[in-house]
Amino acid sequence: QAAAANATSYQWQLNGSDLFGATSATYVVPSLSSVHDGVYTCVATGPGGVTTTSAPATVTVLHTYATWAAERGLAADSEAADSDGDGYANLAEFLANTDPLTAASAAERASAQAVTSVPAGSPAFQLDLRLNRRASYQGYSVQLATGPAGPWTTVTPASSQVTGTEPQGDQHWRHTYTLPANPARSFLRLSLAK
Repeated sequence: QAAAANATSYQWQLNGSDLFGATSATYVVPSLSSVHDGVYTCVATGPGGVTTTSAPATVTVLHTYATWAAERGLAADSEAADSDGDGYANLAEFLANTDPLTAASAAERASAQAVTSVPAGSPAFQLDLRLNRRASYQGYSVQLATGPAGPWTTVTPASSQVTGTEPQGDQHWRHTYTLPANPARSFLRLSLAK
């Protein structure tokens, strides 16, 4: 809602473009979806044509997997499917904000995949993730085991930092974890709490 003393008209904008029909002091978004993401402002015009633009308000529309899937014509329970056959399950595409209906390019695959590395001489490993800023989930955890059957133990990162941001706002995170003492080998899995 915008309020300007003596305003004779209002025009709401999304990312700098006028919103058709949004010409009152209040703007209500009809049927919220990802197209409503962006920066909103309101231009108020007063006597003599003097305009004042509101402070910007950034809106980020969050999605559960089910709403994200529905927008793409996928079933709500299709997390394990690989709809485009590119080797990434739909749930992985949701978390990385890639298109589950078009096979990922090599650059997209490199950007979206979780990468682990062990710096030379370090008792730690690093996990690099790209996370969809619109994905709504309870959280995720990293779990380690000495064999693929488990038992799995949740580990807490020693440090976490943002290492980059995609143009659409998705963030690349680097988490550093301490390795268990004297492991012959370690298995890692990422567990998502929906």
